[in-house]
Amino acid sequence: MAGIFNAVVNAGKSALEKIQSHSDPNTVKSINPGDFAPVPVQDREDCMLLYGPRTVKVKKEEMSIFDICCHSDKYPNVGYSLCRLDSKDEAKKRFKLYQHIPLLLTIDRDLCNAVSILFVYIYWIGKSINSPNMSFQSSLQAICDVIRQNSSLSPAHIAVQLDLRAVLQHSSLDEMLNAQDNAGVTPAMIAVKKKNDFALKHLMAKNVDLSLMDDKRNNVFHYAASSSKDIIDILGEKPHLLKERNGEGFTPLHIACHEDLPDCVQALLCAGKNKNVTLKLFKKFVKMDGGRSALHCLA
Repeated sequence: MAGIFNAVVNAGKSALEKIQSHSDPNTVKSINPGDFAPVPVQDREDCMLLYGPRTVKVKKEEMSIFDICCHSDKYPNVGYSLCRLDSKDEAKKRFKLYQHIPLLLTIDRDLCNAVSILFVYIYWIGKSINSPNMSFQSSLQAICDVIRQNSSLSPAHIAVQLDLRAVLQHSSLDEMLNAQDNAGVTPAMIAVKKKNDFALKHLMAKNVDLSLMDDKRNNVFHYAASSSKDIIDILGEKPHLLKERNGEGFTPLHIACHEDLPDCVQALLCAGKNKNVTLKLFKKFVKMDGGRSALHCLA
């Protein structure tokens, strides 16, 4: 086992040189943290550190670089550079932006401060415990990309979007399961949009609030209307939510009809009825302000 570990470490010995020559500052790269020992530490949050400045040569010109890195004290030869920036202010902003990353890395299997075990594990087998379909480095890259695209996402949003199952199931995220981003989107809405049935079942088991609406007054069923029958079936019978109109005056059934998704239409009809409600009554409460029911959209 030690031979495998040493081989991996030796393969990353020249990580700093590779980083220096790499044109994309946001690409997650493997590093040997020992190479950063002489570099000042500007900030630290658990396993994530902000290093800098260090001087590098780029096309024969010297420039100062600040690095945001993740690594463990226990295994000093294993780590990742999340980004390289040439401005201290920008580096500090990015460090704050990445504030959820240490939690996402350390939460798995209740590792807490033993994140080093996770790092060594993924180096040996090349897979992430969190997401079975991605390598750890790819998973970390995806986390960074998602955060840069939407800085208002909570760890629960990120876990659902990237299918980080172990993270999502951790009790530390329970208080975040109803979080809304700056557009009002909840983790449940993302689960529906991504057709992530595992995440949606977990959220349903945690009794998340399905009545929450985004900034366009869409509830989770408005999202489900253009997803799949299976997703709608997981949401179950919620007649009161199916009556809700979004900002454009559409009910979920209208959306399914407009999208020409007969399976979703059928599933919504089933989700919107109780044992004694007829289709005629259902057509009545999905009527739009203009007098057209959702079933007109089928014509």
